[in-house]
Amino acid sequence: MAEPDVIVRHVPDTCGGCGDGLTNAAEVTVTRRQVFDIPQPRVVVTEHQIVTVACPCG
Repeated sequence: MAEPDVIVRHVPDTCGGCGDGLTNAAEVTVTRRQVFDIPQPRVVVTEHQIVTVACPCG
């Protein structure tokens, strides 16, 4: 999907090799994976009310 609803970026804080911080490190590549979540069905209750009224004429 070209325009996902939510994007979560997973960026490492430190180098796995030397342990230095990666705060200002240049971004080299981005690997993208998308997960399509289907929401649980939700019950919607609609109450229909039939109203009886009295005419003033009796």
